[in-house]
Amino acid sequence: MKRTDTFTKITAVLLFTAILAYIGVYLVRSAADSVQTAPAVASTLRETGAAAGIIIRDELVIESDKENIDVTASEGERIAKGAVVAMAYGSDSALERANRIRELELEIQRAETLLSSLTTAEDLTTRDAAVRSAVLGLSAAIARHDLSELDRRCLSLRSLVFNEEAETITQAQLDSLKFELAGLRSSYSPDTVEIAAQSSGIFSTILDGYEHLKAESLAGFSPDRLRELMEDRRVVSPKAIGKLICSFDWYFAAIMPAEDAARLREDRTAVLEFARYYSGPVTTRVVDIGRPEKGECVVIFACSEAMSETLAMRQVSAEVIFDEYSGIRVPKKAVRVEEDGSLYVFTTTGMLVEKKYVEIVYDAEDYYLMRPAPPPGTASDAIVGTSSFLREGNRIIVSGKNLYDGKVLE
Repeated sequence: MKRTDTFTKITAVLLFTAILAYIGVYLVRSAADSVQTAPAVASTLRETGAAAGIIIRDELVIESDKENIDVTASEGERIAKGAVVAMAYGSDSALERANRIRELELEIQRAETLLSSLTTAEDLTTRDAAVRSAVLGLSAAIARHDLSELDRRCLSLRSLVFNEEAETITQAQLDSLKFELAGLRSSYSPDTVEIAAQSSGIFSTILDGYEHLKAESLAGFSPDRLRELMEDRRVVSPKAIGKLICSFDWYFAAIMPAEDAARLREDRTAVLEFARYYSGPVTTRVVDIGRPEKGECVVIFACSEAMSETLAMRQVSAEVIFDEYSGIRVPKKAVRVEEDGSLYVFTTTGMLVEKKYVEIVYDAEDYYLMRPAPPPGTASDAIVGTSSFLREGNRIIVSGKNLYDGKVLE
């Protein structure tokens, strides 16, 4: 009995030792062959500087002594010198007649659109332009808190944005609208006066008290002086009905950190983004860089893009884009170096290890932005159209041992 117990114990110890040895060998081999991967993600980095200041344009305010004014020019519309921008009426009845004429014109436009069913691309383009103009006009009326103008702008927009299937109209109804319109237009009003543009330019009804500012007077301004100017907001005359932007360029006088402004050069281009105010970058020209004071300086940018789209912008902030880098984000631990200095990474495709050459686009703190590179000794276009280059979606091997091109992972 004792012999049997001893044999059993020895067998159990040997079996336990064998299991431990197996587990140990497995863990050692797993540690030696295990790999850690990270996804290859396309990224874009920008080096930017902050700028905050005021938009300045060459603006001519349009005024009228009349009480009943009907603005006929659209927001953001280009106006020729002498063109009618508004009608002044000497009586309430004349103004009501003009408003009714405008309503009828919109109703006729809507009726004709319904009858034609917008079957052509030209019709769609025309309506899209009209909707955009109506939205800009409504935004301007809201910004001015002009309740009387809101009704007209809302009617204009409502007549353009409608459900075609929910409304029907007959040719007889359209003819009736046209007959009423012709009768109102034939009514003579001796107290009706046309208000013409004194100059050519872009028309706007957005008046904010900064129309007196001129860009040419800002050269050499200190940051404190520009801040004082930005506080010089004057009272808008009650006679003002709108304004004309007479220049081809608009200007952005901005306060920037001196170290950021030092990266700019006069008469060179600079790309700005007004993220909260305008979608998309705009290309500007650096007109003037003031002297640094207390770590700041004034920079004046000139721009000829998006004049109509930026009419509501005045005091704004922007980002100045100095450089932009695009590539695939690669952890620094994953980058390997050959004897000739060529850089490469290993990736996994299924269970297969692939070697892919890369080059650095941007050096960040703990990763690189990289782009594919041809193998040493091959032409620069050798990787085009092949699967052997690093691309978004690959699995990059960050760490692993005994790796080589073509290895099959277990």
